[in-house]
Amino acid sequence: MRTRPFEEVYETIERLRATNRRTEKEQILSEVVTNVLLNVLLFAYNPFWHFGVSKVRARNCSKVNKKLGHSAATFFEHLHKMRTGRITGNDAVLLARKLYKTHGEIVGLILNKDLQCGITIATINKVFPGHVPTFNVALGKPFENRLFDTSKVWYASRKMDGVRCLLVREPKNIRAYSRTGKEFKVLGHLCNSLPPFGTGYVLDGELCLVDDKGKEDFLGCVSLVRKNSGTPTNIRMYVFDCFSLPVFQRGSGNVLFSKRQRYLQKLMKLLPPKFKRIKQHRVRSLEDVEQYYRKAVEHGWEGVILRKDTDYRAKRTADILKYKPMHDVEVHIVDVEFGEMFIASEKKRRRVLKSVLVDYKGYDVKVGSGWTQRQRLYYAKHPDKLIGRVITVQYFEESTTESGLSLRFPTVKVLHGQDREL
Repeated sequence: MRTRPFEEVYETIERLRATNRRTEKEQILSEVVTNVLLNVLLFAYNPFWHFGVSKVRARNCSKVNKKLGHSAATFFEHLHKMRTGRITGNDAVLLARKLYKTHGEIVGLILNKDLQCGITIATINKVFPGHVPTFNVALGKPFENRLFDTSKVWYASRKMDGVRCLLVREPKNIRAYSRTGKEFKVLGHLCNSLPPFGTGYVLDGELCLVDDKGKEDFLGCVSLVRKNSGTPTNIRMYVFDCFSLPVFQRGSGNVLFSKRQRYLQKLMKLLPPKFKRIKQHRVRSLEDVEQYYRKAVEHGWEGVILRKDTDYRAKRTADILKYKPMHDVEVHIVDVEFGEMFIASEKKRRRVLKSVLVDYKGYDVKVGSGWTQRQRLYYAKHPDKLIGRVITVQYFEESTTESGLSLRFPTVKVLHGQDREL
């Protein structure tokens, strides 16, 4: 059932679903500026708001006889009570069913934190600046000699080839998030292992699938954590930092990295073997850094992470330096190119995706390596499903050509949606 205050919201969602182009989605949002839409976007995408219930199916609503008011104000008031814990447990489930009966699909979309129309927080905030709080984490910069200040204390560690994950232990809830704030649904075996402590804390690390030889399976890990159900118990979490919940919520703290490591060492004694602490090694000079990097290359690691012994800051800074032979960058696909390939299983040539053109710092760069045969066949038939999407490209180094900037040996690593997902 669609109530009048939400008709325009439903129409907007349908228009957003009808296009894959990010610029068209932004235009659609800019044309519909109502308090109801702004509230729907805030309740659905605020990464720090949760309601304690999942989507309520319409068939469940037949069991509910009591009706609620249809006003938008009443609707959002009920959601506010659920997110602040004033209504919980079975009462929250019953309330969600009643809301579904009076307001329809929008209830399930909000409770699942996704309007399923191909927009993200970045999309919303581009149209309505600062409307939805962002989920920020500490990020590093590529290593350069000039950034390594030898007057400071630094630690080096192995860079794992996994999926970034933050386990957030609140007093009453435990949630797992990607670096962009997307909630992982399949990590109950990790979340349920975290003991309560004080006002809450956060473990920051990498989810990895690791074989007996210590080699990571990055794509296999991505495939598992993207699912909405199941329990991939073979995933381990390699933890490199921990800090209090208030520090995470503020985005900054005043506890040095070395002290946070001592807290982490104590906490690890309470956690099962599926949690591993990434060991930190003191490095005092560029010679130490180069020696550790050579070790990484010899062992086939993805690279080395250098961390300055300083306070936590949830943004990209030179306090964290990434030293690795290959680099990653997230870029948007702007066009596609096709060609022919011999398909051995069919014993004939087929039209396939040859490469994509991506926007790298304002220049078109061709990325043809890294696509699977299945992807090449599928996107040759559905190129519209690629245009505007984000891919993580792995490359050796930036280069300069006659036409401008380019990348040496670019290879697609991960295909995302309209924005980076993991």
